[in-house]
Amino acid sequence: MLTCLAFNLHVFGQQQAERVIKLKLTDPETKTSQTYLLNNVVYSYTKSQEIGGLAQDPGTCAVSIDFKQDMDPFLLKWIAGEIKEADGSISMEATEIGKPARTIAFKGGTSGNVAESFMASDRTSYIQMSLYVRSLIIDGVAIYTEQKK
Repeated sequence: MLTCLAFNLHVFGQQQAERVIKLKLTDPETKTSQTYLLNNVVYSYTKSQEIGGLAQDPGTCAVSIDFKQDMDPFLLKWIAGEIKEADGSISMEATEIGKPARTIAFKGGTSGNVAESFMASDRTSYIQMSLYVRSLIIDGVAIYTEQKK
């Protein structure tokens, strides 16, 4: 009976899908790119609201990211504003099938909120960031485009 239970747990463990989430961040001016591993990504947007044909709220779009690795000089320059707006592509890949399960692309990304915490562990820091984007495209479908002012 223990052998059967061990076999079932082993098979169950093999069936658990592992996801790899990667962010490729690009400076459109210099065409320099850097790739980061992520723990988590969340996007949210509000549609523009019109009342009587007049835009009352232009809408916004934000992407929140939890990094799986430490900050590097490229990311710090972007946060500091040395890189004005960055373009990015976030891919979520299921390792068992080896192809992206979802792709989130954005243009005109600027950092909004950044939090970096430090721990006494094998990992130096934990980084969370929210960014505002001018456009958001998910699996090739334009979800959000900033309204011209």
